[in-house]
Amino acid sequence: EAWGMVTQFFYRPLLSTVIEAMGEIDPQYVPYLWHGAGRASYFVDFMPSWNEPWPAFPLIDRMVVNGVSRQNLLAGLGSGMTIVNMKTPAILEAVARERIARMYSGDRAAFAQGAACGMVMRQDTSPDEPHALSFLQHVPAPENRAIWEEIIGGPTRLAMQTLHPMLKAS
Repeated sequence: EAWGMVTQFFYRPLLSTVIEAMGEIDPQYVPYLWHGAGRASYFVDFMPSWNEPWPAFPLIDRMVVNGVSRQNLLAGLGSGMTIVNMKTPAILEAVARERIARMYSGDRAAFAQGAACGMVMRQDTSPDEPHALSFLQHVPAPENRAIWEEIIGGPTRLAMQTLHPMLKAS
C-alpha cells in the first residue's frame, strides 16, 4: 500500500509499470498498490477548481484500468479523505451527497470500506483521539442522513467498535 502511495506521489509516470511488475512478481499485492495510489490521489491533485471541487475523482477516473483498480482507488481515496477531514465532517458530508451518492453501489461500498480503513488506521496510530471520537458523533443534515450512514457514519462506527478491536486482538 505504501509503495502505491509513494509511487503516485513521486513517480506517477511509473505507476502502471510498478503495478505491472508487481503483477508479475506477486499479483496478490496489486490491490494494495492501487489502494495506496488512491489515498495519494487525494493529496496529489488537492486544490479545487471552479468546476471541480474534488479533483481526485476525475484523476481516479483517468487511472482506472479494471474493476480491481477502480474499487481500490476509491477505497484509498475514502481512507485519505476520512483521515484528513475528521475535524470537519461537513466536508465529507458534502462529498457523500455530491459525489458518492451518484455512484453505483459497488463504488459506494468501496469508498465506505476506505472510510472504515481510515478510522481503523486513525484509532491504531492515535487511540481515542478527540477529533476522531467527535467525528463519530457527527449529525448530518436531515437530507444527508441516509447517504452519511451508508458511506461514512455506519462504516466508521463499525471500524471503531468492531473492526479495530478485532484486528488489535489478533
